[in-house]
Amino acid sequence: MIRVLRPFRGFSIAFVFILGLALFGLADTVQANPRLLWSLIGAVAVLLAWDAILFFSARRQNRIFTLEFVPRPQHYLQACLQIAIFAYWGWYWPKVYESFYLIIAQLLFAYAFDLLLSWSRRDSYTLGFLPFPIVFSTNLFLLFKPDWFYFQFMMLAVGFAAKDLIYWKKDG
Repeated sequence: MIRVLRPFRGFSIAFVFILGLALFGLADTVQANPRLLWSLIGAVAVLLAWDAILFFSARRQNRIFTLEFVPRPQHYLQACLQIAIFAYWGWYWPKVYESFYLIIAQLLFAYAFDLLLSWSRRDSYTLGFLPFPIVFSTNLFLLFKPDWFYFQFMMLAVGFAAKDLIYWKKDG
């Protein structure tokens, strides 16, 4: 299913993800840790600035965006398996359950970042479950303490940028 979107509607979608990320700043556990709070504020500020700049640029150029929903089995099946691993792991190490809200914050960041990056480079975005396996895989191997949580955002940004910017042209 492909949706054609004018800039306001398209960037409203990114804004919803950014707003969701900002709402995590209201949580008591985030408020209790100033470094974690500033990590969220920094990520939200960067995404909001990017969203605003891209919106005004797209409106001035009269760009039309497309949004296509494509749920790929390799993404949602991997996400389901990784959720099961987190559930099992958390049963024996409660720190996993205590940190799950941070994983959800990373998912919101990943969706907003991926959408803005795609619309910065082209006029189409494929919405699906791609951020789930990337975020979950990152957290299976590296889970920073809340004081160093901004590294999680940086790793995701580098990962999504690499996915979008680095490509291999086969046989050429």
